[in-house]
Amino acid sequence: TRKLVQITNDADAATGTTALSIQADAGRGVYINSTLAAGLPALDIDSSLDAGNTVQILADSTTTGSVLEVSADGLTTGKMIDLSSTGTIAGAGRVLNVTADSATTGTGVFMTMDGLTTGSMMDLSSTSTSDGTRNLVKITNDAAGATGTTALSVQSDGGRGIFIDSN
Repeated sequence: TRKLVQITNDADAATGTTALSIQADAGRGVYINSTLAAGLPALDIDSSLDAGNTVQILADSTTTGSVLEVSADGLTTGKMIDLSSTGTIAGAGRVLNVTADSATTGTGVFMTMDGLTTGSMMDLSSTSTSDGTRNLVKITNDAAGATGTTALSVQSDGGRGIFIDSN
């Protein structure tokens, strides 16, 4: 095990220093091609930040296309995105947060699985034995006067629209 290139900035007072800066006015800025199937991750970030962002992507000029594209065409039993935390998330903390407050049309979250034959498109599960007040799904529409709003719309052209089995 060795490092072919190492850049170190261990000056505690140099909080505004950038250890490596790459500018590409054409083409791609950084390309990683990791071909060893049993190797380590192609990109591994070990951050000790206690506040702020470990990864930040600023693409404010992007108007079409995707800011982040992930493709895993060979995926079978793995996970395309795996979010995990053993921390106690409290208050305003969230595992996943999506905000698009200026959007006036479109869809906030869209998912399609046209080849689905068995299984579920979405599976929400909790094994908590707490008798506290909690919701597995909560829909809130606090817009007073929004009389044309539908909180939940279900359209089913085949099979059941809604099936509830509660003990």
